[in-house]
Amino acid sequence: MSLAPKTKPDLFIIRGDSYSIAFNVDVDLTGTTVFFTAKPTIANEATDTTAVISVEVTAHDDAVAGETTIPLSATDTDVTPGDYYYDIQIKDGTTITSIGVRKLRVYGDITRRTA
Repeated sequence: MSLAPKTKPDLFIIRGDSYSIAFNVDVDLTGTTVFFTAKPTIANEATDTTAVISVEVTAHDDAVAGETTIPLSATDTDVTPGDYYYDIQIKDGTTITSIGVRKLRVYGDITRRTA
């Protein structure tokens, strides 16, 4: 797997919509935390203060098989339309494993009313 950032988006969402991202790795996820973070740029900051989406998952669909779902709520995706970089990290105790940097495109929505 290449760690070079993706140049084309591979995840597409509409602002303000809820999504579930199915995620599967060849790692036992028992006792791990999976982090999904999206930012406007790739930065060397020590914190995630520029993150526009930040989700943590500790309950997995089938931890032993490495299967989990990353839920993005309508509030999570209510961000300015555009391209963002995202990554997925797995924390197991003090060990962090990163899935390569990828690109997310957020489209503006047409309908904003909900009632």
